[in-house]
Amino acid sequence: MESGRVFTEEEKTAAFVLQADETVLWAERRRPRWDRKKWGIVVIIFFLGGLEAAGLLVAGMPVTADTVAVMACLLLLLRATWVWEAHTLYLLTDKRAIIVEEPLWGRKPAAVAVPLQPQFVAECKRRANGSADYFFVEYTHGIVPSPDGFRNVRMVQALEQQLAAMGISVPQRWESRGLTEVPRPTPVLAICWTLVMAWIVFYIVGDWADDRSWGTCIQVGVWAVVLLLPIPLLMLHFLRLRKEPFHIYTPEDNQ
Repeated sequence: MESGRVFTEEEKTAAFVLQADETVLWAERRRPRWDRKKWGIVVIIFFLGGLEAAGLLVAGMPVTADTVAVMACLLLLLRATWVWEAHTLYLLTDKRAIIVEEPLWGRKPAAVAVPLQPQFVAECKRRANGSADYFFVEYTHGIVPSPDGFRNVRMVQALEQQLAAMGISVPQRWESRGLTEVPRPTPVLAICWTLVMAWIVFYIVGDWADDRSWGTCIQVGVWAVVLLLPIPLLMLHFLRLRKEPFHIYTPEDNQ
């Protein structure tokens, strides 16, 4: 069957990034899953928020505002991560591997496009349920380098058949390949995760400190550094993105 008949909806979603002579060979919408990051949020909510709140209630004391704030932020982050993943689309064309992020919460659509070459897939993680992750890109203009690719793929056989037909190999567990670097700012949710984790760590340090004054100073100092360093670059990036109908990140993108 012709790809236009098979992937009509996917091609409409990714129309802003697809080239006129580009053919979609495989497409799949990302399915959210309970990974280590999400389970980590749940564990932190339970141990840091739930147990502390329960202890205060047992002691007849009101639950503190900062405990409620931590739990609320984590719940919102968990929900936002799940929704964002469900609005991510993966495409393999005869030229590129493409990750499309649909517009959410007022943001414009964005895509990461990596040209194909025989060993562009750097790492493959397979699961017992038959799904797999294919990592091939690393974002370099952010707080920390962030690897990405086709995550939690269900149609593994269909994808790998297309890759094999184009002479692209999938690495074995023992193989080591380099990720394609793409100069893209760290995604917003990854930044939120980093900030929340930093806040929680130094919140605990402040609680454990014998002298609450220096514990508070540590929290304020770390927050100032973590927040102030990325904010100017992020603001410039998002202001530019708002002026454009979309943004496409590629290895050649020097923005």
